[in-house]
Amino acid sequence: MKTPSGDTAATILMDGSAVQDAKSDIQRGQDGSTESIVRLTLNDKGKQTFADASGKFFEDNGERAIFFARGVLETVKKLRWAPDIIHCHGWISQVLPLYLKKAYKGDPVFSGAKVVLSLYDDTPDEPFADGFGQTILFGGIKPKDVPLPEKAGGMELAELAAQYSDGIILGSEAVAPRLIETCKALGKPLLPFDGAALADGTYMDQYNAFYDSLL
Repeated sequence: MKTPSGDTAATILMDGSAVQDAKSDIQRGQDGSTESIVRLTLNDKGKQTFADASGKFFEDNGERAIFFARGVLETVKKLRWAPDIIHCHGWISQVLPLYLKKAYKGDPVFSGAKVVLSLYDDTPDEPFADGFGQTILFGGIKPKDVPLPEKAGGMELAELAAQYSDGIILGSEAVAPRLIETCKALGKPLLPFDGAALADGTYMDQYNAFYDSLL
């Protein structure tokens, strides 16, 4: 993957599926591009990640999503990685598009960064704690920038993330129809789900071409 100037591009993957680990992995592609996978420790609940042993959604999951987004952005900022693409995976990464476009928009490290949002069938049905729309405010973000209801849930957060993303990938064939319609209505570049490409590994070629179209 290359930038319009012909330089190799740097991609940061926000991996919300491995939040029990605290590490950053740097992988280098054959074309010289770099890909950093950032994972932060969010698991302070024992072996459970997002729900207790009985399946009850943790009340502070919204705050943990905020911590994840800020933790990734502050880590990248401190290390001066200057990414071209930030690719968000998993619902817990979905605060980041808002923060990047509003709270960190003036930071030179992120001046050329594009946000890609992958959507799956992991959208929580349960609402976040009351006032999540206020808790999420940070760095000059105003209430009008966060059109969330008082009882915001995973669907509303995913729609907010789509609003502030530059491109959207459907990573599952079971993404909620409402969410797909929202994405189409936004008019953002949208890569449909391709089960065959996922099975044979060629989905990475599709992803790289999608990245290139945004740069």
